[in-house]
Amino acid sequence: MTRPTLPALNGRSSSLRGELAPPARSQLTIEPGDRPDAPLGTLLFRAGLVPEDELRDALDASIAEGRRLGEVLLERGLVAELDLTRILAAQKGLPFFDVRDRRADLAAVRLLPEEKARLWGALPVAFEEDLPIVAVGDPANRRVFGEITEMLGRKPRFVAAVPSDLAAAIDAAYSEVGKLPAAESAPAVAAPPAAPAKSAGPRAQAVVQLSNGERVELSPPMSPEAALEQARSFIRLVDDRISGSWPSAGGRFLRPEAIVSVDVAGLPEA
Repeated sequence: MTRPTLPALNGRSSSLRGELAPPARSQLTIEPGDRPDAPLGTLLFRAGLVPEDELRDALDASIAEGRRLGEVLLERGLVAELDLTRILAAQKGLPFFDVRDRRADLAAVRLLPEEKARLWGALPVAFEEDLPIVAVGDPANRRVFGEITEMLGRKPRFVAAVPSDLAAAIDAAYSEVGKLPAAESAPAVAAPPAAPAKSAGPRAQAVVQLSNGERVELSPPMSPEAALEQARSFIRLVDDRISGSWPSAGGRFLRPEAIVSVDVAGLPEA
């Protein structure tokens, strides 16, 4: 079976809807003389996306509150999530990839376990020849890049996607994977749907406890051993993150200072 491929870097052709190419000047303007790794505020101002006085006020708030500038700007409605993602992608040297209304190649999706995709905010979406293309919601989190590369056994091509769109794409992609015939999704004989067997053993979930009392699930129900490994992986992700970056969990980004604990919660047996 021929796999769908992504366009070349110039974005001139594609067998998937949308394109992988630099955004139009009306959406993102970074002049040739600009440093792509310049501070986010500088890039936003030069692109004409945020007025200088609003930008300075948001920057002061982000410093005072210990939050990311992008989060403050989004909260205040000063920049669209799409524009912010494009700027961050350009800043980190990643192509922008629009996952909206795009069906991911399920052969690519299956390269990454669902719990890892949700934990890392990442989704393999297609192949370019035999090279996996992986969309990420946080272009600054190089730790996630390393984790994904290690899991895949080779370095994929990373692209940046709007976090909220990516979370929806992850939901849709793994929902499709779950509907595949057993012969395609696992080396097992197909069987009629049945209630989970009571002999399946204890189940557990890795969860993040936040300072506001909220609990964010890191994984679907799984064995206690797998849930414990999921919790440990998230803790490593938090400990090793680049300064200023936020870890991803449950389809969202969490402010590190708001994380109280990472727990493994037991679930009642079926």
